[in-house]
Formats: sequence, structure tokens, C-alpha cells
Amino acid sequence: MPISKTVMLKSKITIALLGWNIPYYKEIPLQATDLIKPVLIPSALRSEIVFPLPAAQYGSERLEFVKRYLRFSKSSVRANDNGLEYRSNIDFEKE
Repeated sequence: MPISKTVMLKSKITIALLGWNIPYYKEIPLQATDLIKPVLIPSALRSEIVFPLPAAQYGSERLEFVKRYLRFSKSSVRANDNGLEYRSNIDFEKE
């Protein structure tokens, strides 16, 4: 959840009047919660992936495909200078 904070947008407008360029400065207060909306990311997700493994029996099929589940837990999101960083623990489960 974004922190409730006011940030100032500094604007400058130049007005041409009778051959003169007159600068006009204005600071506009903005609420950070209006600029950054919360992103909901579940703290625990489950997905599946298929791994190729050598076949248990020798024959024409050299690979078997085994389904495993990925469980994402202890997820967190952090904003830094380069963007958003998503961290999570990933556990492999048979079922």
C-alpha cells in the first residue's frame, strides 16, 4: 500500500508578452496515493511445470515427462530506482 504523502509538482510556464518572455512558476500539491495505485499480489501461488526426465524403461521413448507443482510463498514487492523487484520462495511439490 502506498504511503500517504504529498509531493509537489513544480511547473514552469513562459508567457510571451510584448517581446518579453515572462516565466510563471507554480507548485501543485499531489497525493502519492493518487499517483500510485496499490497492486495486489497473492502471498502464496501455485503453478505447474513439466520436467523431462530420462525414461525408467529403455525403449523407443527416451524421455518421460513428470508434472511438478511450484508453490510461491513469502512473496514481497519492493520499488527501487530501476523498477519493481518481486521476491518469492519457490518450492517444488509432487502433488
